[in-house]
Amino acid sequence: MFRTFEELPPDGCEVYGKLKFYQTSDEHGVYVRAWRGRAKRPYAHYRFRTLFERERWIAKQKESHDVEQVFKAEIKAKRVQDVAAMAKTIQVRTLLHYSWGYEQTQCDFFEVVAKSGQRVTLRAIAAKSVPDSKSAYGGMADLRQPCPGQYIGEPFRKTISPFGVSMAHGSARPTDADEKHYCSWYG
Repeated sequence: MFRTFEELPPDGCEVYGKLKFYQTSDEHGVYVRAWRGRAKRPYAHYRFRTLFERERWIAKQKESHDVEQVFKAEIKAKRVQDVAAMAKTIQVRTLLHYSWGYEQTQCDFFEVVAKSGQRVTLRAIAAKSVPDSKSAYGGMADLRQPCPGQYIGEPFRKTISPFGVSMAHGSARPTDADEKHYCSWYG
């Protein structure tokens, strides 16, 4: 039978942000157990020789927690800014290029047909092969360009991310009708 070890933080813990500290002492030393967030097991269970050592360790944990929270807030703010900048770039009729594949590079092109905040409605569009590009890449690869307005699929909704429009294996990025994109189909 499988057993899990749970040691939930007891009542009387010192709470600091997402950290919880439970401090005890006896004739052998001073102890601390520490939990992060909703963890069911402590991430630390230490014995110290003196109260000062324990307090210094707890202070370092709190300082590290503060630095982590500031870093997370900065990352979140930057992501919000990046998404807002990309949302300004992507408008109705924006063309998107989506490159994906393993041991090959598949190209898909989309056109934005509707936009609401950070959500867009896309339709797949046709692509044309750039003349003479097959011979330049050995016959199993070429350059492709999108064909705006030549829809080949049904509309679907996606979310704008900092890098373009979120897709299954990456992001579809803004492009224009004249830009050439490498595509291969060998394996």
